[in-house]
Amino acid sequence: MGRLLGGALSGLELRPLSSASLHERPNLELVTLIVKRFFSRRCSLLLLVLAGCGALPAFGARTAVRNYTARDGLPQAQVTAICQDPQGHLWVGTESGGLGRYDGHRWDVFDASTGLPASQVSTLALDTKGTLIVGTSGGAARFVEGRFVAVKTTSGTTESPSKITAILADEEGRLFLGTRTGLLMAAEPDAEALKVSGPDWLADSGIEALTADGAGGLWVGTTRGLARLEPSGPPRLTAVPGLPEGSVTVLLRRAGHPLLVGILDAGLFEGEPGAWKRIGTDEAPGRRITALRAESGEPDAVWIGTSGRGAFRWRGEALERFGPHEGLPSLLVYAIFEDQEGLLWFGTEGGLTKKGPSAFLTFDQSDGFPAGAAIFGMAESTDGSLWYTAWESGLLRIGRDGSRRLFTRADGLPDDRVTDTAADPAGGVFVATRRGLARIDGDRVSLVPLPEEAPVHIRALFPLPDGALVVTAGARRAWLLRGANATELAAPVGIVVTAVCAARDGTIWYGGEGWGAVGLKPGRAPEVLSRAQGLPSNQVTSIFQDGSGRLWVGTDRGAFCREPNGKTRLLDRRTGLPDSFVYWVGEDREQGIWFGTNHGAARLDAKNTIDVYTARDGLGADECNEDGFLVDSKGRVTIATIGVSLFLGRPRPRRSIDPRAEIGEVLVEGRTVHGFAHRLLPPGSDPITFRFAALSFIDEHAVRFRYRLVGLSEAWSETAPGQFEITYGGLGAGSYEFQLKAITVDGRTSREAATAPFAIRPVWWRSRTVATGALLGLLVLAFAVVRVREERLVNARRKLEREVAERTDELRGVNERLAALAVTDELTGLANRRRILESVSEALAFARRRGTPLSIALADLDHFKLVNDTMGHAVGDRQLFRASRAMQAVLRTEDLLGRYGGEEFLAVLPGTDLLGALAAAERMRSAVAGLVQEEGAPGRPLVSSVSIGVASLDDTGGALDAAELIRRADGALYRAKALGRNRAAAYGDDAL
Repeated sequence: MGRLLGGALSGLELRPLSSASLHERPNLELVTLIVKRFFSRRCSLLLLVLAGCGALPAFGARTAVRNYTARDGLPQAQVTAICQDPQGHLWVGTESGGLGRYDGHRWDVFDASTGLPASQVSTLALDTKGTLIVGTSGGAARFVEGRFVAVKTTSGTTESPSKITAILADEEGRLFLGTRTGLLMAAEPDAEALKVSGPDWLADSGIEALTADGAGGLWVGTTRGLARLEPSGPPRLTAVPGLPEGSVTVLLRRAGHPLLVGILDAGLFEGEPGAWKRIGTDEAPGRRITALRAESGEPDAVWIGTSGRGAFRWRGEALERFGPHEGLPSLLVYAIFEDQEGLLWFGTEGGLTKKGPSAFLTFDQSDGFPAGAAIFGMAESTDGSLWYTAWESGLLRIGRDGSRRLFTRADGLPDDRVTDTAADPAGGVFVATRRGLARIDGDRVSLVPLPEEAPVHIRALFPLPDGALVVTAGARRAWLLRGANATELAAPVGIVVTAVCAARDGTIWYGGEGWGAVGLKPGRAPEVLSRAQGLPSNQVTSIFQDGSGRLWVGTDRGAFCREPNGKTRLLDRRTGLPDSFVYWVGEDREQGIWFGTNHGAARLDAKNTIDVYTARDGLGADECNEDGFLVDSKGRVTIATIGVSLFLGRPRPRRSIDPRAEIGEVLVEGRTVHGFAHRLLPPGSDPITFRFAALSFIDEHAVRFRYRLVGLSEAWSETAPGQFEITYGGLGAGSYEFQLKAITVDGRTSREAATAPFAIRPVWWRSRTVATGALLGLLVLAFAVVRVREERLVNARRKLEREVAERTDELRGVNERLAALAVTDELTGLANRRRILESVSEALAFARRRGTPLSIALADLDHFKLVNDTMGHAVGDRQLFRASRAMQAVLRTEDLLGRYGGEEFLAVLPGTDLLGALAAAERMRSAVAGLVQEEGAPGRPLVSSVSIGVASLDDTGGALDAAELIRRADGALYRAKALGRNRAAAYGDDAL
């Protein structure tokens, strides 16, 4: 479990276990993994820092990846070109969907219908003034003041218009356009682009790539090889010898480095005329190079895009692949771009991919973890080794030197189904399995005997200062293990124990399935925590006491917290957690409280701010595992999913620039107003909605905004994360200015506010001219009219707010009624057939995962057809309703009864074995038999009895599915009917 327990147990003082006392030497196993991960990248300086002081890297080796598709607003999945303008907008060209502009919240799409020369975009570039130039299949255009202006090309030839394949605007103001039939050049931005001459063999060559040589010249990639435009003399192309024949698809020039040339079907080459060498092999990066991009801050690092092999990062002699395994949606990469914050963008055949810094460093199969195995319990032993329980795969040890060993049944473990592990203060670790308990010391595995009455399925281990607390499945007891000796402890309430915690005051808290939690302390009555005491659910998954003395209880419906002063609170999805099913609760060295849920992890800081982390932030998977939290001796947080994820802190961009807030669309009375700034609005313009975005892409959906409307209030307000609009209503006449600042997820804030000044014109009778020439009486009247008008505006605003609230409540009520109707039987008010069948499947999966009992009971009203045939369906319906209410009244709150069909009812009994299920069935039968009978035919009362069949999931779980379990219950029901009805029978047993 990785948690430290303190208090007193059966008179024995249990002091908090000190990390320093257990770990006298530095813990280097995770550092070793990081070193090996980074070694292939030759991050020598970072390795020295890690080896010297154990510090974590500034950025994880595996970055967070997000893919954008048409569902996100992308014009089309085939992304051919990427660019960013000086304001920060990301521009994305597509194969046939036009051009998309992204501001971090929404996509604006431009195509042939909005002024683009054609919807097929092949290339993008910026000139020296930052103006966007777009190359399409119908020519080139500049984006000037919100519209596209066509670039003039040679008239009277096939180049007007022509498909533009490459664009370059050099520092001298010249514009070069590559086409399928040659190179065009415009000496000035607004001049006509003329064709550049060349040798005969280049006369009809298509231009594929352009790059400046840094000296005023130009390297030109053509369909027939590499050419060069000299910096002086008349514009003329000359051939560059020494390269293999083929189409030069991409070029990259870096200061102080040789030219990089990608040749179709030949590969990537580096060098200069007369001295070329090939980079890589046919496997990596291959022969079809489609994109090249130098990485800022790493002059030796280059990103390579390919057709069919994904992307590669090349540095020195090392090639690191970025493909589908790392999150790239397609192996065909058209474009690679690095934005102003240092985030990498990849245009592929399957969409747009963003590769940014990660909050986690994840280790999985490639780092020695069993393939596809979910990691549950984790522990750190006194020798500095880290231990990970891999379900159905054994126990993995990662030593201080980075060595790995997987212990399985072949090494002496009782079973490969390992459920938990705990460090022994005397050295080594205890290992819990489904078939017994073991201890590993060094490489030696030995079995730990438990009392004969203890079940062999070990549910969990909990470390104590001088041993471990052992909890087994299906028993009401627990044992304290010291070496080879086991001492039985006081019995908790409930059959299945899933959580335990030793509080500071000596209370031992147990939690379980279906009965809540109980605190036991010698000499004191048990203290119960259940739904009656405020728990959101009796399904307890974890119990934890933090450094402030707060008791946390994790359940399937949220995390319950009890303060030392007795106050309570609940954290769930409604209060900021990613999901209400909480698997574990833990605390880091900075007193941050962590929660593991079905849809990510969350951290609660001292300011009650909740940060959520998911796979988008680098977490191995969104679903956390039981006992999957560990704070090691260095204070580092590890979370277990598929593999384990080491927390690095909130991600920060490669370049920390101030985010720019942008006010986009403004709506007045529901209609978009173009050119809103400095607009004079008529009186009564209401409401006014401002929509905005932050031009930062590190984590767009977590950005927050500060805003104010000067003229209404001088105080700043703040939006919730991901809120991108604000609405004002009831504004009176006057001058206003809406001001906006952006706050990124890593805390960067806009220096300057985006502003939108505007004014609302007063009504005519409040103008200065009329007021000056009016008599005093008219002024008094005008004042009265103003007051009436202002009151109307206030009332209108209140009416609008009231109507919105009423409509919201009405919609909420309709949704709640629809949700209830979808899962409720109309006649009995019980769960309908669909809902009860879903409940059987859910309960069966839950029972298998926890190793808990599960039973179902199938009930059928006896001789019910006779009631319908003789008395009519109205009487039959009333009999069904009375019987269902009687059976439901004798079941527990955690049991679920539903109408299976006709006169049949199905009860799901979680945490109940076969004997308990038969007892529940007998209560149901007695309840129906005890109903006050109504009169049937004259002189003959209606028969009121029920037959019930019971089936249970055995201890091992078997291979039963929901259908088979119901079939068995149906067989038992058939047996009860055959034996005379009005009784309960179990599957495979004689009727009772």
